[in-house]
Amino acid sequence: MQTIHQPGGMSKHAASILSPLPPLSDLVASVDLSALVEKYAGASKRNGGSRYLFRCPNPAHADNSPSFSVFTGRNGVQQCGCLSQCGHIGDALNFVKWVRNCDTKEAAEELRGFSGVALPRTLEAPRAPRKLRATQP
Repeated sequence: MQTIHQPGGMSKHAASILSPLPPLSDLVASVDLSALVEKYAGASKRNGGSRYLFRCPNPAHADNSPSFSVFTGRNGVQQCGCLSQCGHIGDALNFVKWVRNCDTKEAAEELRGFSGVALPRTLEAPRAPRKLRATQP
C-alpha cells in the first residue's frame, strides 16, 4: 500500500487510523436517509418497493405533488433526488449540504447529531476554566 506523506511526516493512512471518529463514509451509510429527509420535508408517501416520495424541501421549488425521492442506489447506499425542477441527487451528506447550504464539516456534524454519534470528549469545544476559590489563611 502506497502512503502519501503530509507536511509533518504523517501519512494519510496513519492519520485515518489515529482519528477517533469513524470514517465519513461509515457515518453516511449509517444514516436513515428517509428519516433525515422527513425532518426537512415533512411526511412521506411510499411509492411501492423501497422508494419514498416527499415534497421537495427546496424553498424555491413550489412542489404541489411529491417529487423528491429516497431510494437505494446500485451500490446499496441510500440516495435521494428531486425528480422535478431542482435536479438534486446525492447521499445523506450531499443532501444536508444542499438543504442547509453548508460545508462538509457542518453537514457531518448535523449527521452525527441526527444519528446520535457523539464527538469524543477530546474533540468537543473546550469548556471555560473553573474559577478557583479563594482560601482563607
